[in-house]
Amino acid sequence: MNDAIHTVATSALQPGARLAAAVLDASGRVLLPEGAVLDEVAIGGLRRRGVAEVRVVVPDATDAEAYRRALAERLAILFRHAGESEAAAQLRRVVLDHRTERRHG
Repeated sequence: MNDAIHTVATSALQPGARLAAAVLDASGRVLLPEGAVLDEVAIGGLRRRGVAEVRVVVPDATDAEAYRRALAERLAILFRHAGESEAAAQLRRVVLDHRTERRHG
């Protein structure tokens, strides 16, 4: 798997992004560790602290399984308030299958 590392403005971050490097404050304290998966709260905190950009891992688009894993992580965040019912789980699976098929034919 050949993941890429991109610098992304905090204004463009989406929940589910994974940090490629720790985010530090002006004093060198770790705000978020390398590998953290960002959610809305973390992104809002970065913006409030004036963090302009962060480095994130972007999975290799040619690796269908890596894409599916990354998408599943993002969907877990997006569906976190949907509960653990069978209907919610089925909807997550349908969205995951649809997005994966659309991307990789």
